Amino acid sequence: MQEIAEKIKQEALSQGFAAVGFCDAEPLTDASPLLEKWLADQFHGTMEWMARTRHERAAPRSYFPDAQTVIVVALNYYRENEAVLRDSEQGNISIYARGRDYHKVLRKKLKRLLGYVQTLLPEAHGRVCVDSFPVMEKALAVKSGI
Repeated sequence: MQEIAEKIKQEALSQGFAAVGFCDAEPLTDASPLLEKWLADQFHGTMEWMARTRHERAAPRSYFPDAQTVIVVALNYYRENEAVLRDSEQGNISIYARGRDYHKVLRKKLKRLLGYVQTLLPEAHGRVCVDSFPVMEKALAVKSGI
Protein backbone atom coordinates (compact mmCIF):
# COMPACT_ATOMS: atom_id res chain seq x y z
CA MET A 1 0.00 0.00 0.00
CA GLN A 2 2.96 2.32 0.65
CA GLU A 3 3.91 2.10 -3.03
CA ILE A 4 0.40 3.16 -4.09
CA ALA A 5 0.43 6.04 -1.61
CA GLU A 6 3.75 7.23 -3.06
CA LYS A 7 2.35 7.08 -6.61
CA ILE A 8 -0.70 9.09 -5.52
CA LYS A 9 1.52 11.63 -3.80
CA GLN A 10 3.74 12.01 -6.87
CA GLU A 11 0.69 12.45 -9.12
CA ALA A 12 -0.76 15.11 -6.82
CA LEU A 13 2.53 16.99 -6.73
CA SER A 14 2.80 16.78 -10.53
CA GLN A 15 -0.66 18.35 -10.74
CA GLY A 16 0.63 21.34 -8.81
CA PHE A 17 -0.44 20.57 -5.25
CA ALA A 18 2.09 21.83 -2.71
CA ALA A 19 1.61 19.04 -0.17
CA VAL A 20 -0.12 15.68 0.10
CA GLY A 21 -0.96 13.64 3.18
CA PHE A 22 -2.95 10.56 4.11
CA CYS A 23 -4.80 9.69 7.29
CA ASP A 24 -7.41 7.23 8.48
CA ALA A 25 -11.08 8.20 8.63
CA GLU A 26 -11.41 7.70 12.39
CA PRO A 27 -12.97 10.52 14.45
CA LEU A 28 -10.78 13.55 15.14
CA THR A 29 -10.63 13.30 18.92
CA ASP A 30 -7.89 15.95 19.26
CA ALA A 31 -9.89 18.49 17.25
CA SER A 32 -13.19 18.17 19.11
CA PRO A 33 -12.17 20.25 22.18
CA LEU A 34 -11.00 23.05 19.89
CA LEU A 35 -14.29 23.01 18.01
CA GLU A 36 -16.25 22.97 21.26
CA LYS A 37 -14.37 26.02 22.56
CA TRP A 38 -14.85 27.82 19.23
CA LEU A 39 -18.60 27.16 19.44
CA ALA A 40 -18.76 28.09 23.14
CA ASP A 41 -17.07 31.40 22.30
CA GLN A 42 -19.88 31.99 19.77
CA PHE A 43 -17.43 32.39 16.88
CA HIS A 44 -19.95 30.69 14.61
CA GLY A 45 -22.27 33.70 14.95
CA THR A 46 -25.67 32.92 13.49
CA MET A 47 -24.49 29.80 11.66
CA GLU A 48 -26.39 27.44 13.96
CA TRP A 49 -25.80 24.50 11.64
CA MET A 50 -22.18 24.50 12.81
CA ALA A 51 -23.29 23.76 16.36
CA ARG A 52 -25.87 21.21 15.19
CA THR A 53 -23.28 19.26 13.18
CA ARG A 54 -20.43 19.48 15.72
CA HIS A 55 -20.10 15.71 16.23
CA GLU A 56 -20.40 14.85 12.54
CA ARG A 57 -17.80 17.47 11.58
CA ALA A 58 -15.17 15.65 13.64
CA ALA A 59 -16.05 12.21 12.22
CA PRO A 60 -15.52 11.82 8.45
CA ARG A 61 -17.46 8.54 8.45
CA SER A 62 -20.57 10.44 9.51
CA TYR A 63 -20.81 11.56 5.90
CA PHE A 64 -18.74 8.85 4.21
CA PRO A 65 -19.54 5.59 6.09
CA ASP A 66 -17.25 3.40 3.99
CA ALA A 67 -14.25 5.75 4.17
CA GLN A 68 -10.96 4.10 5.06
CA THR A 69 -8.41 6.74 4.07
CA VAL A 70 -8.57 10.49 3.64
CA ILE A 71 -6.24 12.06 1.09
CA VAL A 72 -5.52 15.67 2.02
CA VAL A 73 -3.86 18.12 -0.34
CA ALA A 74 -2.71 21.69 -0.02
CA LEU A 75 -2.39 24.28 -2.77
CA ASN A 76 -0.49 27.53 -2.36
CA TYR A 77 -2.40 30.46 -3.85
CA TYR A 78 0.67 32.70 -4.00
CA ARG A 79 1.52 34.05 -7.42
CA GLU A 80 4.88 35.72 -7.94
CA ASN A 81 3.68 38.60 -10.13
CA GLU A 82 0.51 39.43 -8.22
CA ALA A 83 0.20 43.09 -7.27
CA VAL A 84 -0.38 43.83 -3.60
CA LEU A 85 -1.91 47.14 -2.62
CA ARG A 86 0.04 48.92 0.10
CA ASP A 87 -2.03 52.12 0.18
CA SER A 88 -3.93 52.24 3.48
CA GLU A 89 -6.66 54.31 1.76
CA GLN A 90 -7.55 51.42 -0.54
CA GLY A 91 -8.73 47.94 0.20
CA ASN A 92 -6.97 44.83 -0.93
CA ILE A 93 -8.45 41.65 -2.35
CA SER A 94 -6.94 38.42 -1.06
CA ILE A 95 -5.00 36.50 -3.68
CA TYR A 96 -7.21 33.41 -3.30
CA ALA A 97 -10.22 35.52 -4.31
CA ARG A 98 -8.63 36.84 -7.51
CA GLY A 99 -9.02 35.02 -10.80
CA ARG A 100 -11.11 31.87 -11.22
CA ASP A 101 -13.15 30.65 -8.26
CA TYR A 102 -10.75 28.46 -6.29
CA HIS A 103 -13.56 25.98 -5.53
CA LYS A 104 -13.82 25.24 -9.26
CA VAL A 105 -10.06 25.12 -9.79
CA LEU A 106 -9.50 22.74 -6.88
CA ARG A 107 -12.55 20.59 -7.65
CA LYS A 108 -11.28 20.00 -11.19
CA LYS A 109 -7.79 19.07 -9.95
CA LEU A 110 -9.19 16.82 -7.23
CA LYS A 111 -11.49 15.00 -9.65
CA ARG A 112 -8.48 14.36 -11.87
CA LEU A 113 -6.57 13.04 -8.85
CA LEU A 114 -9.49 10.81 -7.85
CA GLY A 115 -9.55 9.45 -11.40
CA TYR A 116 -5.87 8.62 -11.07
CA VAL A 117 -6.49 6.87 -7.73
CA GLN A 118 -9.19 4.80 -9.41
CA THR A 119 -6.76 3.70 -12.15
CA LEU A 120 -4.51 2.32 -9.39
CA LEU A 121 -7.39 0.99 -7.27
CA PRO A 122 -10.44 0.38 -9.49
CA GLU A 123 -12.55 -0.57 -6.47
CA ALA A 124 -11.86 2.79 -4.77
CA HIS A 125 -14.68 5.26 -4.31
CA GLY A 126 -14.14 8.85 -3.33
CA ARG A 127 -15.72 12.19 -2.76
CA VAL A 128 -14.11 15.50 -3.65
CA CYS A 129 -14.53 18.18 -0.97
CA VAL A 130 -13.38 21.77 -1.41
CA ASP A 131 -14.12 23.61 1.83
CA SER A 132 -17.83 23.30 1.14
CA PHE A 133 -18.52 20.14 3.13
CA PRO A 134 -18.87 20.00 6.91
CA VAL A 135 -15.64 18.18 7.66
CA MET A 136 -12.73 19.66 9.56
CA GLU A 137 -10.20 20.08 6.75
CA LYS A 138 -7.53 21.78 8.85
CA ALA A 139 -7.67 19.09 11.52
CA LEU A 140 -7.52 16.40 8.83
CA ALA A 141 -4.50 18.16 7.33
CA VAL A 142 -2.76 18.11 10.70
CA LYS A 143 -3.64 14.43 11.19
CA SER A 144 -2.31 13.64 7.70
CA GLY A 145 1.02 15.31 8.47
CA ILE A 146 0.57 18.42 6.36
